[in-house]
Amino acid sequence: MARTISAKAQVNRVRFLILRSLYYRQGLPKKLLLQDLSKTTLAAEITAMSELKLIRKGSAGALQLTDLGRENLLKMAGNRKPPMIDVESSMLLAKDRRKQFTVRSSLAAEIFREVRHGE
Repeated sequence: MARTISAKAQVNRVRFLILRSLYYRQGLPKKLLLQDLSKTTLAAEITAMSELKLIRKGSAGALQLTDLGRENLLKMAGNRKPPMIDVESSMLLAKDRRKQFTVRSSLAAEIFREVRHGE
């Protein structure tokens, strides 16, 4: 059964996507732009983030991540560097097919010996 997402969780997800796009100097993700959010809601969120000193406008007028915004992003990402892209489950192999791509250490050692000796 599908759950509904709370308003706070959705705001946190929007903030995460905005902060991550600024962190990696990317454009806003299509996922964010294609949601049911209106452009005024997105603009209001960017304004709110600016007032919270998470982002600022740079000299060229482009948005930049502040130190506080970077700390907030890393906290949202579990105190580590956030992933550059979201990997959708449809892109991953099924668990039963992953074994065929696993290289065991003995096989890796054998391949290394062959390559090292030029075979």
